[in-house]
Amino acid sequence: AREIRIKILDARACPTISNIGIYNAPPILVHPTISRSRKGLVTISVPDAGPEIHFSTDGTPPSKNSQVYEGAFSLPKGGMVKAIAIYDERASEVSSRDFDIATEKWSILANDTNANGAIDGDAETWWATDELVINLNESHDVKGFTYLPTQRRYPTGYIDKYEFYTSMDGKKWNLRSKGEFPNILNSPIKQRVTFPVAKAAYVKVKALNTIDNEPASYAEFGILTR
Repeated sequence: AREIRIKILDARACPTISNIGIYNAPPILVHPTISRSRKGLVTISVPDAGPEIHFSTDGTPPSKNSQVYEGAFSLPKGGMVKAIAIYDERASEVSSRDFDIATEKWSILANDTNANGAIDGDAETWWATDELVINLNESHDVKGFTYLPTQRRYPTGYIDKYEFYTSMDGKKWNLRSKGEFPNILNSPIKQRVTFPVAKAAYVKVKALNTIDNEPASYAEFGILTR
């Protein structure tokens, strides 16, 4: 603001003013939010416009000497992104996100326009199915997968027991992992499963059981290649 105006609308007697003060509060420093789109574009943000964001992509802790964030940048093959917000020599806590390959080339084998909610990089969107089949559209050395159930207020479709398969042609499938996600109802965080590396151009997840017997919900699904 360049000017201010105080207008007294009502008073029991003639108003008297001895002093008026204006205070410029510094921005509240919170750790940055790091996200990535299907195309592999990484975005880092904080609520206030004042702090300067510094980041790294090699796993090293960021500082005021690290690269300054000036806009979205491409990271399609993944990496560890760490970021910090700095204002007047004050620094926020460090945020970190470990990304694997981007999902831009993937296609979910389903006749449902909402299916991409499971791989769009947005945890607020989701899709439900008891069998998730994805064409990766190229071969990868798959070492595992990640699963995030819907983050809605009321839980639904949290996978309790699962089977995970890989394939090179989408016809012949090999079981790579079978298990369960313990306590997922009380802790619906991203689940991470690893197994011996396998070549795959297609992957499939079968939900053997969910906590409420509803179709399995996927807020985000990813594979591990790094």
